Amino acid sequence: MTPGGLGGGDVVRLPDDEWLDIVTWRSSEDFAASRAKGANLPGIAAFFAAIASLVSSEEGDEPGAGDDER
Repeated sequence: MTPGGLGGGDVVRLPDDEWLDIVTWRSSEDFAASRAKGANLPGIAAFFAAIASLVSSEEGDEPGAGDDER
């Protein structure tokens, strides 16, 4: 299990050698708590240390995560 409610992360290579980091949290509450605390645990700090700059941060739902409306 990952620390602090962190569900996991993926990296996608975009054109022009840019990278998109996709971070998932176990719940909206875990995401909110993490934003309030910052990278206070070693695993979270190490993951985010590899990100050069933050362009945006948005909250959304994964397709099929608990809803049958598709």
